[in-house]
Amino acid sequence: MKIRFFISSPNDFVELLQQQLEEAGHTVVYEGSDVDLIHILGAPTYRAKKIMGGARSRLIPVVWSPMRTVNKWMLHHATAVHVWGRHEQEHLQKLAKNTTVFLIKNPIVTNDITKRGLLASIIQLYDNILKKHDTQIRSNIEERITKMGETEEVLHQVLFEFLYIRYLFQRHAIPVDALRNLRNIMTSNNYNEDDMETLLKRLKLHDFIASLEKVIEEEASLTEGFEPVPALDNRLTKKIRKVIIKEDINNENPTT
Repeated sequence: MKIRFFISSPNDFVELLQQQLEEAGHTVVYEGSDVDLIHILGAPTYRAKKIMGGARSRLIPVVWSPMRTVNKWMLHHATAVHVWGRHEQEHLQKLAKNTTVFLIKNPIVTNDITKRGLLASIIQLYDNILKKHDTQIRSNIEERITKMGETEEVLHQVLFEFLYIRYLFQRHAIPVDALRNLRNIMTSNNYNEDDMETLLKRLKLHDFIASLEKVIEEEASLTEGFEPVPALDNRLTKKIRKVIIKEDINNENPTT
């Protein structure tokens, strides 16, 4: 798992959390958007709000640890809120009824939780958020295709994969395995390419898929005969290439 930290209020808890995560084989960074999740720790500064807004536009889930500060905008726009104390949890949950406020105590200031317990709880929180987020994204894609009235099974399946990879592109992180999976689906099923091209235009995906196909040719050996639209090598293709995540040679810290 790759997590981006943004720290607006330095605290010993942050150093402990980073140490625990990295020792468990996860990656903590302080810049970049090719991450699974962003964790903002501290006061609701202008920079913190800007990062949260940018993450929402790229569909990256955000955890906020207010560290005893209150900001209604941050509360309502965070995917989840993490607090240290029961009273703080109850207070913030009343202010933001649609945002889940999680209680995970700080082992530096209390004996109620160990360092090992902190790590387990934080990882469980991250995992739960990522699973719920991915489920919602997939549900939104299914709903979008269904509203188009497209019922043919293979077309539906291929369109779903196209839209999901478009979402991963927004996240600036497309695993190369996702391209290989898409290639397998495209080469092992028959569908009407004219109907597909029409649907891609309706979904405003035509240009993206044309550029994506060129990258799948390079990364997953897709051949022209299985491409619903002519592949393009253009500026968008270059942007897609930049966000492809290939396997780590040492198989360490894989992105989920």
